[in-house]
Amino acid sequence: MDKGEGINGETRMPIIGITIGDCNGIGPEVILKTLASKRNSRDSTILIYGQGKVLIHYIKSLGIRDVRFQIIKDPGELKPNGIHLYNCSPEEGRVDPGSPSDFSADLAKSALEKAGKHLKKGLIDAVVTAPVSKSALQSRGFDYPGQTEFFSSLDPDSESMMLLVSENLRVGLTTGHIPLADIGRELSEKKVRQKLNILLRSLRRDFGIPKPKVGVLGINPHAGEQGKIGKEEVEWLGPLINEFKENGHYVFG
Repeated sequence: MDKGEGINGETRMPIIGITIGDCNGIGPEVILKTLASKRNSRDSTILIYGQGKVLIHYIKSLGIRDVRFQIIKDPGELKPNGIHLYNCSPEEGRVDPGSPSDFSADLAKSALEKAGKHLKKGLIDAVVTAPVSKSALQSRGFDYPGQTEFFSSLDPDSESMMLLVSENLRVGLTTGHIPLADIGRELSEKKVRQKLNILLRSLRRDFGIPKPKVGVLGINPHAGEQGKIGKEEVEWLGPLINEFKENGHYVFG
């Protein structure tokens, strides 16, 4: 990861926020084991949004020796290349792995809100979110279908897209967190064009691919069989792909 630029123009380590997710789920274990495995090769400053007692519980129960964190009250206290914790809840609650609770949902919600606030102010550079229980979160007043939609709401004028990323493949989703029955109504030429533009921009800017190649999946079985099993591919998806090709993009499908 490239180093960022500080307030006075100096280079600095990127500041990565990590939200704890549901503390009765897999999130704390994944966070701690990841930080332990990367302890000697990390090139960013880490700020965990969670609760100190919860992390200490998992450090002890998992026998993790290589993670030490400093509790801070303000991102201005961050030390380069260090691991820090921002306490998001003064409430004491029971850690009960495998059982989402009001406490775990409230802590997950608070962690997202604090991280979102700091991200919007430019105090951190990016956020990694640990898994949450959506049903538990929504029962505590979290009015979003997922974490992606929450972060998108911080800037109503911004555009977002969920990506599934592996070593050599990135999959961009046109829809997300909606019932299967609603997908046909959500898909349109306008929406696919918007998402294709976001994906192409992200592949160039975020992944450093100067000439990305994008394969567009069909909507209907067998991509519609030339209109025999659905007409979207013939009426607008095929022409849209050709439009991107004519504009110099490697878009196929």
